[in-house]
Amino acid sequence: SITPRSGRYKLEKTLLALRRPEIFSAIFIPKVVKSLIAVTTVAATIKTDQSDPPSDTHKSASEGLPISFLDQKSSIELDVDLMGPYGYTLEQMMELAGLSVACAVSEKYSNLQKFGNILIICGPGNNGGDGLVAARHLWHFGYRPYVVYPRKEAKTDFLKALQKQLIGLGVNIDTQMQDLDAYPLIIDSMFGFSFKGTPREPYGGIIEKINQSKSIVVCVDVPSGWHVEDGNVSGKGIKNPDMLISLTAPKICARQFKGKYHMLGGRFIPPGIATKYKLELPSYPGSMQCVDISSCIPKEEGKEPAPLSNETCICTTGVNPKFELGNSVSRILESSSTL
Repeated sequence: SITPRSGRYKLEKTLLALRRPEIFSAIFIPKVVKSLIAVTTVAATIKTDQSDPPSDTHKSASEGLPISFLDQKSSIELDVDLMGPYGYTLEQMMELAGLSVACAVSEKYSNLQKFGNILIICGPGNNGGDGLVAARHLWHFGYRPYVVYPRKEAKTDFLKALQKQLIGLGVNIDTQMQDLDAYPLIIDSMFGFSFKGTPREPYGGIIEKINQSKSIVVCVDVPSGWHVEDGNVSGKGIKNPDMLISLTAPKICARQFKGKYHMLGGRFIPPGIATKYKLELPSYPGSMQCVDISSCIPKEEGKEPAPLSNETCICTTGVNPKFELGNSVSRILESSSTL
């Protein structure tokens, strides 16, 4: 530091370093890097020593901690609890879910020139409502969504209102399938975790056309046509989606997902719900509405299975402290070159 106690030699040396970049890089940069490494090490030690509150099961995904997979029964009961003692409305949950979907898409497919035209295919239920909400947000994000809503008329006032909002933005809503070649990105928002059996028409034909297309497919919560636990047992469901956006918590069928991106959305689970269902969920970075859980790997054998028929695996996704340090050093080196 530049103080009277540092001595004349140290003071002159410091001032000279500030004037000459080559000396700055040789003397000052190594000390800064060394200090950053020390601070990072101490911070990691402090974080390790701190214990989480008993009711907080939202763990940091960067620590290789487990993440829960819900079965159909628990998924339904969880939603009922949210809309009961916790005061959430179905409409509110649909808004939050749709926002998560839009954020996940914009996070991984941000190139508007390449992915700006998006085809969103919405089913008649809540999963379709998530797609309608996502379409509105994606329009505000700069995308050009086109909605296919095969049901001639929405069955609730809220779904009708969502359609009116899209029409007010100039978003087309059609009952017929479009030429898939015009859309590099397709969002499948037809069926969710309550689906059973084989997709009926017109949805069966729509799924078949999607499977034959070359477009990138993004599935909301559960790929349409999949059983929430057993996956694509009928063979009539969506095949090879590129992205799966799980909502609230991944469903057991997501263990069979082999695509590029597995995202988690629905950042509104109260601690009481997480405790009741013994959910292990990763923390969301900053103010993000989604988190990448693509690196989730099967839980080690021999450990306790998750209760309530849920399955658990170890999630190693998240921000690596070394990566953050590397970014800091890079920024310092860049700034030193301009001195």
